[in-house]
Amino acid sequence: MGPEVIDKIQTTHYTAQIDSSKAKARVGKDAKELLNESGAKLPKKIPADIWVDSAGLPIRISMAYTIKVQGQKVTTELTAQFSRYGEPVHVSIPKSSDVTPLPSLDAYLAALKGDQ
Repeated sequence: MGPEVIDKIQTTHYTAQIDSSKAKARVGKDAKELLNESGAKLPKKIPADIWVDSAGLPIRISMAYTIKVQGQKVTTELTAQFSRYGEPVHVSIPKSSDVTPLPSLDAYLAALKGDQ
C-alpha cells in the first residue's frame, strides 16, 4: 500500500492474505483444541495489514474476519502494535485471584450468553 507514519516511525504498509490452514498448523496445542471444540471454520484466507519499519520489524498488524461458531456469527478484529524494540521488559505475574482459566471455548461462549 505504501509509506505511512505510525507514532513518528516511518513504515511501509503491506496487505496480505493469511492462509488459515497454514496458520492453524503453526499455532499451539491449546489454540488447536479450542478451534476443534468450537467447530469453528476459519475462512480459507484471512485479510491482514502489516506496517514494517526500515529495519524490517513489524510496527502494527491488523486483521478482521467473521466465522460461525455454534450457529452464531462471531467477528474477530485484532490490531497489535509493537514498539520499544531492544528495551528491557518488566513483567509482573498477576495474583491468582486476578486470573480466570478458560477451560474451553464452549464454556466461554455459554458464559457470554448467560447460560452459566
